[in-house]
Amino acid sequence: MRTARMAAKMAEDAGISVEVIDLRTIIPWDEETVLNSVKKTGKCIITHEAPITSGFGAEIASKI
Repeated sequence: MRTARMAAKMAEDAGISVEVIDLRTIIPWDEETVLNSVKKTGKCIITHEAPITSGFGAEIASKI
């Protein structure tokens, strides 16, 4: 989260509006918050500690 918040701060300093959503749990995950943010912004960047293939980020992306 530290890296994501630093990146968001840099974007905001450049005049870009950013929302950072910290999914503290993935079962259940806060689908409503994520989908509402994507509807509002039209964009999404997913970061997570990646396994070799797929991972929970892929599940979020497929839902979006």
